[in-house]
Amino acid sequence: MADKRQAGADTASGALSPSPRSNLRACSLMVGFACCMGYLLMMATGGMEAAVVVGGHSLDDADLVLFLLGCSGSLCFVAWATPRARDAALSPLVLQAACLLAAVCALGSLPFFGAGVLRAVMALLGGAAGALMLAAWARALQLRSGGSTVRAILVACGLASLACFSGALFGPATTVVCAVLMALATIPCIRLCMADADRAAGSEAAEEALARGSGCAIGIGDVLATKRQRLSTKRLSDKMLGGAALFGVAAGFMYTFDSPSPAGVAPAFVWSFLLLGLFSIAVLQLLSDDSRLVSGRPNPLEAPSRSLLGAYRLALLLMMAGYLFAPVLSGFAVTGSSIVLAGFLGLQFVLAGMFLTVSKVAEHDAALSFSRGFCFLYLGQAAGLAAGTVLQWYAVAGAFPYFVVGCAGLVALFAYLFLFTEGDFGALIAIAAEIDRFDEACQLIASRFELSKRESELLPLALRGRSGERMASELFISKSTVETHLRRIYQKTGTKNRQELIDLGERTQRELALGARP
Repeated sequence: MADKRQAGADTASGALSPSPRSNLRACSLMVGFACCMGYLLMMATGGMEAAVVVGGHSLDDADLVLFLLGCSGSLCFVAWATPRARDAALSPLVLQAACLLAAVCALGSLPFFGAGVLRAVMALLGGAAGALMLAAWARALQLRSGGSTVRAILVACGLASLACFSGALFGPATTVVCAVLMALATIPCIRLCMADADRAAGSEAAEEALARGSGCAIGIGDVLATKRQRLSTKRLSDKMLGGAALFGVAAGFMYTFDSPSPAGVAPAFVWSFLLLGLFSIAVLQLLSDDSRLVSGRPNPLEAPSRSLLGAYRLALLLMMAGYLFAPVLSGFAVTGSSIVLAGFLGLQFVLAGMFLTVSKVAEHDAALSFSRGFCFLYLGQAAGLAAGTVLQWYAVAGAFPYFVVGCAGLVALFAYLFLFTEGDFGALIAIAAEIDRFDEACQLIASRFELSKRESELLPLALRGRSGERMASELFISKSTVETHLRRIYQKTGTKNRQELIDLGERTQRELALGARP
């Protein structure tokens, strides 16, 4: 038995190594999410810049407000629709149609469309289509483990920033072309990641996530978090939504401080995308350093969470630096608003990782967390744009820009200090790390002792102390079948009863917490 344990331990990493097909799916996931976010970022910055005159006053970026409202409306539907309707909206066929619609609507930002009703409708539909893609990619990201998810998000951040910078660098025409290409490039990625006919056979996590998304009570998700963890996560999630809304308001204020000119893409957006690329490189370097050394020894489970916290700090540092130096940098190419925008764009990728963490702990579809979180973010951004524009109408000449900067900075600072603080962030990632250790422990035990697929499904339930009746109901098998699988698990792991099996699981989790791979 000892030799078998050692042999299993030596082959554990090999058994869990990804296949070429899974590597292709992982690359498609990163590219697809990058294209989706790149489309949203491009359209919400350089792609929407038409003004509408209302009662003798000019409403700058009116189509941007409509685009954000379209995003919010689509996300509201995903968040509050019935499970069957949500699954239909996020099906591969509908998503591919949404990509085509997004590409067509991106053309609506071309100058010859003017500022008429057609452009307004295209802005609304473009936002709705882009947000629908975002919710779908949340589901795809949920199928990956915590560490690989964070890496995928950060790599996508770098790819999106590179694409947006390339498009914004050469003017409005290339901005539109870039947005169209990113929307179209999402289609093959959707086909690879979401329409793979045999993905359910190759990924148990996919079966579980899809079943939760369709409202099927599989029950395996119930083992991921305790009731205390779920209640704590709900409190943190509510605070996170409030923080996302206020960060959106702060960013919207800065749009009115430095609105793009009708002649083309504002230079601020070009530098913002460049700073976003540097932001992603810095955070990826932080992730690499943390993966090599956490608390004096390697610990790949805690590194992604620490890096996400570092990214959160860096994004807020960029925003605060932009607010602080806005008056000083007004005559330079890199303005304070471009720095604030770079921090806000980076914050969106950080929030994506946080929303995925909430969905894991709260045990629900990641599309729900993304939809609710980004809905609040986009509504806040639209509200900030509208409020800043109204203040601009009645502001005293010369005093308005610095008043807007002050208001935006205070809103962002309030969100950071009183809504979703670093302490809240630390509490959330601590819960997620504990859950990741449990998942990893189950995978290592299953690999080490060569458990079958059904035995691997039963192991987490057994380690959580589920009764035979409950395990049978959750896995849709008979109680006698459960008992047969349990006897085989005891035999393979060298344990005699349930308590010894639970002790084995706890030892494995402690080893993972210390950073020593069994």
